[in-house]
Amino acid sequence: MGIIADFLYVKSGSIWMPVIFHAMINLEFSPRMVLGNSHPERSIFGPMYIVIIGMLPMASVADFLLWYQYKREQMELEETFDSDSFSV
Repeated sequence: MGIIADFLYVKSGSIWMPVIFHAMINLEFSPRMVLGNSHPERSIFGPMYIVIIGMLPMASVADFLLWYQYKREQMELEETFDSDSFSV
């Protein structure tokens, strides 16, 4: 998991992508949570819903950060290959 987090850091140039990845790993979905009912008192929604509630905002933030990174790279490419910057 550390290798993947490092890859996310290098590709995004931001610490927030590995942070979100780490948080999503911490909220990992476990079939034991659905099948077993060992500690229902830990949540008013039950264990399965906590994972869904916890991961949806993080997945949304990850989507936004990936979109933002893509747009930033596109702008950098346009600036690099701007027709005014080349002289023949």
